[in-house]
Amino acid sequence: MAIFGAPTATPEDALNAVKAAITMQKRIIKLNQELQADGFEQISVGMGLHTGEATIGYIGSDKRSEYTAIGDTVNLASRLESNATGGQILISEATEA
Repeated sequence: MAIFGAPTATPEDALNAVKAAITMQKRIIKLNQELQADGFEQISVGMGLHTGEATIGYIGSDKRSEYTAIGDTVNLASRLESNATGGQILISEATEA
């Protein structure tokens, strides 16, 4: 999971997320060429992008704490990602706008 716009949101956050996803997918193509040349199995990654408000910060206890995001925005992004096939980037209307 990648979070854009935390701790301060900007108008470019959604565009930056899309650009990052495209760059990652292009890099995976090159990585697969390297993996194949070395005799390894290729990989594929599907991605889901959604834009909205989320609760972001350190969550956990004194023994284990993580910086993360929770909420409906994160849940929808996760649903998009789980429906994306390898090489796909699924984008919500909120991100597209």
